[in-house]
Formats: sequence, structure tokens, C-alpha cells
Amino acid sequence: MGGGDKLFAKIDAGIRGAKVIVCCMNSAYVESDNCSREVHLAISTGKPLIPLQMEKLKWPPEGALGPI
Repeated sequence: MGGGDKLFAKIDAGIRGAKVIVCCMNSAYVESDNCSREVHLAISTGKPLIPLQMEKLKWPPEGALGPI
């Protein structure tokens, strides 16, 4: 990725090109709007999700990440 590349466009392309998405979840991940957007993109494109809890979290997460 070069200095002029758009980070979110690269992330979107990576999600769309992936066979599976692994989410390394902690409290910051659960609260992140960007991470929520990435999870919803993965779900909407039919990608299998593997959530890894990196710390003890309430499960399933509340709010936007509930569908994970």
C-alpha cells in the first residue's frame, strides 16, 4: 500500500477477495464503527466469519456486531 492509497478501499477489496474472515475481537473491536462496517460487509458478501475472543467479552456482542 502506497502513501496515496485509500485505506478503506484496500480493506473493502481485501474482504471481498477473502475466502473467510477472522475477527480478532476485544473491547475496542466491539466498540469500533470501522470494525462493525467491515463485519457487515463480510456478512453482506456471504463470507464465513470466525470470531476469536482475544479477551473475555459478553457473547454475543450487543449492538451492530450482534449478528456475528
